[in-house]
Amino acid sequence: MSKESESLPPQRDHRIRRRIEKQGIDLPSESPSMEPYIANLPNQFSSPDLFRIVVGPEQAVYYIHKQTLISQCPYFAGLINFNGTEVFDNTATLSDVEPVVFKMFIAFIYTNYYDCCNDVSRTEEAVMLSAKVYIFADRMCMPDLKAVALDILENELQANYASCNYGVNIPQKTCLEEEKVAELVAYVYSNTPDREDSEELIHALRALLAMYCASCLKQLMSRGEFMRVVRDYKDFSEDLLWFARNGANI
Repeated sequence: MSKESESLPPQRDHRIRRRIEKQGIDLPSESPSMEPYIANLPNQFSSPDLFRIVVGPEQAVYYIHKQTLISQCPYFAGLINFNGTEVFDNTATLSDVEPVVFKMFIAFIYTNYYDCCNDVSRTEEAVMLSAKVYIFADRMCMPDLKAVALDILENELQANYASCNYGVNIPQKTCLEEEKVAELVAYVYSNTPDREDSEELIHALRALLAMYCASCLKQLMSRGEFMRVVRDYKDFSEDLLWFARNGANI
């Protein structure tokens, strides 16, 4: 990937730069991208304004500005304003969250976007990561992050469909293996509310995935792993059938 594609668009970078400078942080003027700077925050700052978050079984430690957490994330706003044990210890623990997912959360609360290209290299990793970011965003009560994750996931699935079905050459895109599709379906349908427990006719993340699978149904039906998730997840089989009958394409 070229340096140009790795950098944020100039207008976005300038907005990010102004936003962080308002917090009294001096930024290196020669850096075209804010992401490396944000990723290095724990090594550069130590102050009462930072909140410590321990993430995953690896116990990765991140330091984030409290005001940023409060303004951007309702979950942490409630946690910090409650003045409970976490505030006394200045630490929260998210033991069931993967650090790579949390890194996308950090990028979003500082930039209103995240780019998983630097953290994953394959399409299958990118789609699973954005699905996990969506689920985490729902837990954090962040509809804007959910929308971004859904948009990134949709773009990845559309690119994969075009590449695998029409021979469109898309750099750094690989066809999603059928086993990985089955794994993605199992993850999404295990971590989103069943139809009978939800006010929505169909959950947005489920709808996107079912639509993609309906588009590739001929290839997927030949795989035992995929047919197992069709049998195991009743809501998925119903969603898949609906999109297949209506000729939906991703």
